[in-house]
Amino acid sequence: MVERYKNLYSGNDIELPNDFKKNVHEIWGDEIKYNRFSAIVTTKRENLNIYLPNQWFYIAAFFTELYTELKNYKDVAVSVIEKDRLKELKGDKLSEKELLKIQSLELSDASKNNLIRFLTDYDWWKGGKTIDRQDYYVSPILSYAALVNVSQSYIASLSAFLAENTKLSELLQQTAMTEHVCRTVNKLDSTNISYIKYLTALRTKPFMLLAGISGTGKSRIVRKLAQATTTQAYENDEDRWKDNRPENFELIQVKPNWHNSMDVVGFYSNISNKYEFTPFVEFIVKAWQHTGTPYFLCLDEMNLAPVEEYFAEFLSAIESRSTDKDGNYVTDPIIKPFKEFGKEACEEMLKHFFGEALYTESNPLAKQFAEKGLTLPPNLMVMGTVNMDETTFSFSRKVLDRAMSVEMNEVDYDSFLSGESDLFPVLTELNKLLVNRPQQASEVKEQIDSEKVIAYLKAVNELMEGTPFKLGYRAANEALLYVSASKDFAGEEFELERSLDEFTMMKILSRLEGDDNRLAIDEDDPRIAPIGVDAIIDNGEDHINLLNSLRAIVRKHIGTDTSTEKKINAMYRTLEREHFVSYWA
Repeated sequence: MVERYKNLYSGNDIELPNDFKKNVHEIWGDEIKYNRFSAIVTTKRENLNIYLPNQWFYIAAFFTELYTELKNYKDVAVSVIEKDRLKELKGDKLSEKELLKIQSLELSDASKNNLIRFLTDYDWWKGGKTIDRQDYYVSPILSYAALVNVSQSYIASLSAFLAENTKLSELLQQTAMTEHVCRTVNKLDSTNISYIKYLTALRTKPFMLLAGISGTGKSRIVRKLAQATTTQAYENDEDRWKDNRPENFELIQVKPNWHNSMDVVGFYSNISNKYEFTPFVEFIVKAWQHTGTPYFLCLDEMNLAPVEEYFAEFLSAIESRSTDKDGNYVTDPIIKPFKEFGKEACEEMLKHFFGEALYTESNPLAKQFAEKGLTLPPNLMVMGTVNMDETTFSFSRKVLDRAMSVEMNEVDYDSFLSGESDLFPVLTELNKLLVNRPQQASEVKEQIDSEKVIAYLKAVNELMEGTPFKLGYRAANEALLYVSASKDFAGEEFELERSLDEFTMMKILSRLEGDDNRLAIDEDDPRIAPIGVDAIIDNGEDHINLLNSLRAIVRKHIGTDTSTEKKINAMYRTLEREHFVSYWA
């Protein structure tokens, strides 16, 4: 047993999510009624009341993994040891016959040794009651949670209940982590790093473009996110922020001569008869081996070469994300199934990653790579830095449609001098939120005001009708996911309009570019009838185009003085002056 189970939940006062209350009306047959910060469980058999503060539910949710692990140990134990004998083994030794039974199991040597220790060394797993009893799991859960055993023992029963209802357990864990984020945000009001926006975008989609002038800290923010989420052990937080190469971070510099995918995903060499791997592929395999931790890949100067040429496999795979029948994250492969390169080549490829000792038929990753190829892991976050100048390539809509785009042109020298620009919290408690993401809007639509989001997107699309800027189903899916993710992180501070403002900057404005003719709209165009000419023309403007028409829609659905409105005004002035405008210019 490991110490990672200790102090998983902070114990703050917190309400239960409505979805939990709607779905849980009884626990093991006992009726439950909810107050705001507590609940009352009435036992079916004795008709007695148990008064539970909400913290008990959350603590229990975080210890379901421990309960499941203990149950797995017991299930194996009772398959080889008689029940009456289990009572005697606490602090005793196994007989030779019993040891032979354990050695015959299809388990690794380490697992067999752990099973023997589970049966005989109760101090190791903090067991109190013997394994044959129904309540054998109570003492270890309460011990690891640092709780008084008698008065709070019902928490262990809740853990057992939630372990068989994993969706409810995940809902509670996510709510607790969201609450932690809100408290963290409130403590760091002074920082000018709006890191929540990055987390929200990454929970929506793990592919982001960071665009702006040189020297605004684009690659630095990727490194900071890796430092904040790494689960490496450090003696203190100062060492964490000094570690410029945490194990969950990789920086790859894009070269101007990248015009095919070989520089990214590698290639099979007919000369050497082996696959030539790249740092990109090596990092993905590393991420697959630690799927509980976000792994951040920074593609520096991403548009020094045409992205759709060297990054084709990734762009295709990122859009194939889905969840299989077992709830596993799946994508199309960026390298085809290893077995398709031939048996010998497959063996060499697997040995390259796992070594002679680790490559066995029972290695699940080896089997996965051989049968399904190298797919994208759920914890991979790809963030590309972008400088838009005459030496770089512009982005096609294919790329923009597949990425979340964040503009980083703000420079605050006062914060820089005071050191506030470096303020960043440790975010390891948010790892599950970043790694376990919903993929489809149908998973979140009931949790937000979906109708308002869709009404806004419909208004935008009516304006964009007949232009290449019209939004598709992908944009609608990501809008709902983004609003939901924003709510996850903001909690009580959540504002639908603010999240739509951020989404518009990332996914709608970033698509717009063109000259006077391309962006022009006649005053009698039916597309602007629902908006009204008076609502479109602002002070000092004498004609209608896509930009100020979109601004009118934004004002109606999101509000005034938004980041979107400010950006549209800047783009409008550029169009007036240069007769051509791009979001990225």
